[in-house]
Amino acid sequence: APGADGKYGADGKDGADGKDGADGKDGDAFFKSVTIDGNKLIIELVDGNTYVLPIYSVNVSSISFIPDYSDGAFHAEYLNEEETVDIPFIILPMEAADSLVQGIANGTYEAELVFNQVKTKALTGEVASITNIRAGKNDEIIVTVPVKDITANSAALYITNAVSNHEIISSFFNIRKEKVTFTLGGEEYKVVKMKDGRFWTAENLRYIPDGMSVSATDFSTKTGSWHPVVTKAHKNIEPSTDPEIIKKQGYFYSYKVAFNKPEGYTFALNQDIDETRGICPEGWHIPTCAEAIALVGKCNDKTLTDPTAPYYNETDSRCDLAEINEDGINFLPYSYINNGKSYGNRVMNTAGVEAYQGMNSMDYYYTSTGRSATQVYSLMINNVAASTTLAVGFQNLTFGSHVRCIKD
Repeated sequence: APGADGKYGADGKDGADGKDGADGKDGDAFFKSVTIDGNKLIIELVDGNTYVLPIYSVNVSSISFIPDYSDGAFHAEYLNEEETVDIPFIILPMEAADSLVQGIANGTYEAELVFNQVKTKALTGEVASITNIRAGKNDEIIVTVPVKDITANSAALYITNAVSNHEIISSFFNIRKEKVTFTLGGEEYKVVKMKDGRFWTAENLRYIPDGMSVSATDFSTKTGSWHPVVTKAHKNIEPSTDPEIIKKQGYFYSYKVAFNKPEGYTFALNQDIDETRGICPEGWHIPTCAEAIALVGKCNDKTLTDPTAPYYNETDSRCDLAEINEDGINFLPYSYINNGKSYGNRVMNTAGVEAYQGMNSMDYYYTSTGRSATQVYSLMINNVAASTTLAVGFQNLTFGSHVRCIKD
């Protein structure tokens, strides 16, 4: 039989340590410092180069323009070369539109519109000076440029990272320039684009439909249109047939003439007439109550007041006439026709806003929305206080009032 295994011998002693290897060469340090200043990440390298990067994230690698008309073209509507226009576009995808606006404001991004541009490294097309860029609703970015820069039929948006000089080009989009004019009865009227985004006539209509005439100055002829008025003495006014006064003030109209309803019409609360064009030309109409409130905000029926309207002063709960007139719409208090028999409110304002002193204390401009069977909503000027105001009020259907038109 095999014998038993022998015992393990004792462990051997550890060998002597080897010699240390030679030191390697010193490596180069990459970062000297990394700091945060507001929304900027500042990286300073040991070689002296400094990089500033925005902390927030804006995805500008994919930009698409959303046409605002069914024909796929952007419409740069304008009056003259002194005007500016808003060109809206959508940046997708992005978490918040104001991130890009913030980046441009902070100088980390630059934006420019280039017209008739074939994509090259150098910008060789007409370049628009962008006067304003802001975030709109629903991730919409709105660029405002002078009309004189819009002389092309195509454009592209360039966004450049001001730090890295990385340039991104959007897809090109088409521009169809459309000069907005208003011509009626062979006469051209001034047009203004207001902050509600709509085009309004900036003059009262002075148009007499074919086959009609203006009432004699003594009100003896009932035609449904009346001459303008001038101040005769402190509390008296008289009609005028002066062509310059007519051009400045326009005519007063009955609702039947204004709305082209010679047979009459039965109004009801918040009901628009079935043809709001009235005596406005094709493509224009007499504003509805809703459109008037969207402009001035203030309505004497308080439940209809809209504090978000561009000319509504929420602090004072009103629309200041001088303020809205700064944008060129030129609403002025010239009076109205009271029951087809006399000029209304003969008391002239002598204590209110200096610009409107000596003018009538009231004026009305039709809307095409009824308040009752006997009243229609109107833009109403109140010129008796220290701050002359414009609101959506209401007038009797027996009155004669001024007419303004708004673009469809």
